[in-house]
Amino acid sequence: MQRPIFGLTIEPQAASDVLRSATMWLGWVVVSVLSTCWPTPTVAAGSRPGSAPEAPANLQALQTAFEQIVQHVTPSVVGVRTRRIQAMNFLEDQVQGTGRALEQIQVINGAGTVIRGDGSILTNEHLLRGAVEVEVILHDGTTRCAEIVATDPRSDLAVIRVLGLSLPPIPACDWSTVRRGQWSLALGNPFGLGADGRLSVSVGVISNLERGLPGLGEVDDRLYADMIQTTAAIHPGNSGGPLLNIRGELVGVITAVHARGVDDQGVGFAIPMNPARQRIIEQLLEGRSPEHGYLGVTVRELLEEEQAAAGPSGGVLVEELDPEGPAANGGVKRGDILVYYNDQPITQPLRLAELVDQTMPGQTATLKLRRAGQPLVLTITVGRREPNRVQYLRGSAILWRGLRLTEITPMLRERLRIPPQAQGLVVIALQSGSPGARAGLRVGDLIDQVGETPVSDGQTFLELVRGEAGAVRIRVWNRGVISVGP
Repeated sequence: MQRPIFGLTIEPQAASDVLRSATMWLGWVVVSVLSTCWPTPTVAAGSRPGSAPEAPANLQALQTAFEQIVQHVTPSVVGVRTRRIQAMNFLEDQVQGTGRALEQIQVINGAGTVIRGDGSILTNEHLLRGAVEVEVILHDGTTRCAEIVATDPRSDLAVIRVLGLSLPPIPACDWSTVRRGQWSLALGNPFGLGADGRLSVSVGVISNLERGLPGLGEVDDRLYADMIQTTAAIHPGNSGGPLLNIRGELVGVITAVHARGVDDQGVGFAIPMNPARQRIIEQLLEGRSPEHGYLGVTVRELLEEEQAAAGPSGGVLVEELDPEGPAANGGVKRGDILVYYNDQPITQPLRLAELVDQTMPGQTATLKLRRAGQPLVLTITVGRREPNRVQYLRGSAILWRGLRLTEITPMLRERLRIPPQAQGLVVIALQSGSPGARAGLRVGDLIDQVGETPVSDGQTFLELVRGEAGAVRIRVWNRGVISVGP
């Protein structure tokens, strides 16, 4: 039987000879390369035979560089510890029939980077979501309370501040110089081990740039479209910490790790400190939450049989439209193939989301479409992204005045012992200090009426509360009417 080797087909005996020759040749090449790049260490005069050889000078210099970077940035990197009320305990307690709302505190560990000398610290928004208390752990092990300056769920960035704290900030890198293969150092608080102030360090390289993570953070409307992928070890608790280059400059904010299983070390990702993110950070430092563009469409990639209708430029297919959104108002229809957004080609849904996100509300955008095989150009006035409108399009949980609401499922009906005739939306999460919390609403409440109108689905609820700037009267099943302020 003939065997293909290196693209050639040869007889078994000849194959064996070729493999032996190839193995010897490869071994010779490896030895030659190693001897060229890594000279054989010589034993210094006076040293004892068998003693450990000295490290090559270039490796020693690299190790020294890592040590100096860590020593330099250590005072500027802090542990972040937040406490929030665990959301689902009330539902579990209802099943037991005690009728009490348990308020167990959940502790979240992360990290942050000092970016301004007035005690301003950059971290992830997801560490602060629903937090009732935020504290930072300094490099000497002392803890200080921090206040939230501003947050941006869409970019998953936030700024907190410790009053009276004066620490050297870490400068951002020149993003134009960032490349694949460059060294990267990650500092953080994995599993809360940095409670003594000694944050953990891991070293790797930037293994890729502009990685999209579709689906991650979608429930909370976060966009991870152009992430840094790094081989530096990342674990739970590293979130919010810095990813640094070999000069100790801030390259990214460590945010996520993707793993296939419990035993998988996973792949680490960081939010890049590119110009778009630095503009967001400047707004956060001023105490302002950035605004993001909204088009009002959901799109998907084209199927193979749909490619011909799109033409050589490709595109994405419009599946759903917000009936009152900018795209629908501008003439976009279901089934349209969106090819260009402001002359930028659109080949993936995540690319469209990124471009729309970076468009300021009120600006116009030119959409080049194909409808029934014919080209079409539309001008759209981009709207302001609001979580309620986004959740309506996704058909998932609704966010309204600090409440996370969802339609009744059989599981919720059983767990909450809701009678078959009762309809409405269930409060499945509640943000501390929000208008909903101040009104006395609780996780597990069933909202069955807005004003005088019964509600049984999310679309009806959104239509009733949309545009209401003042207090809204709702009726909670078994509890009566409650007024929820703005």
